[in-house]
Amino acid sequence: MINDILPENLSQYIFDIAEDKDKVYLILKENNDAAMKMINQMNDEIRRMFNQKNLEILDLFQMIQNNMLSQFEDSVSLLDDEPFLSHFGIEEYVEVTYDLSPLNQSRKMLFNYALLGRRGNPGLLQQVGGRKIGRGIIQVPKSNAERIESFIKGWGIGYAKRLVLDFKEV
Repeated sequence: MINDILPENLSQYIFDIAEDKDKVYLILKENNDAAMKMINQMNDEIRRMFNQKNLEILDLFQMIQNNMLSQFEDSVSLLDDEPFLSHFGIEEYVEVTYDLSPLNQSRKMLFNYALLGRRGNPGLLQQVGGRKIGRGIIQVPKSNAERIESFIKGWGIGYAKRLVLDFKEV
């Protein structure tokens, strides 16, 4: 793990290290002169550790204050190989808006039973870890969006989707 190859005196200042395409972000727990001095002294060594990728140094407070979290939606932590945003309890979801107006009343009811469940039996939405947001609007983890999309396509109804970042339910 990357944490094992970082000098201990440097790792004490690091919140996380995130990688996204051609850039590595070294995210400090706080803006700290000692950490910055150490990073500047080790710049060449650090760049070698990350295969000469562009290195950007940020502090956690600066990221949150400047609303920068959304730019890390595709980033992966090099400390634990998990999505970077999961460290904040944030996950990627797909919000799906669908239109049942082309269906007759009986088909609408069957669609809702299959999606939402009936008489204690879970529907597809519960099976994929999703939730109903409102009438004709659901939210599902990005990893399960294809199952919901093919389900909706099978019913021949119109839908729209968008990627959203949301806090994980506890």
